[in-house]
Amino acid sequence: DGPRMPVLLHEEEQVKWLTEIDESRIKEMIKPVSDNVLEAYPVGKISGKGAIGNAPEILEEVQYSELEKFW
Repeated sequence: DGPRMPVLLHEEEQVKWLTEIDESRIKEMIKPVSDNVLEAYPVGKISGKGAIGNAPEILEEVQYSELEKFW
């Protein structure tokens, strides 16, 4: 077994992914996602000191001064 990676599928491919047993068909569905599909931004802490925990607000963008040089 190799490393595990998440896979992003279009809705119409989800059932095929779960029921398809042909390895070649599965390999056809695995392809890099387009650059404009995903968005990355910093979010709040989910655990530890000052964390808001596992709540919907965790998805809101948070600005960290120590990360400003990367954005």
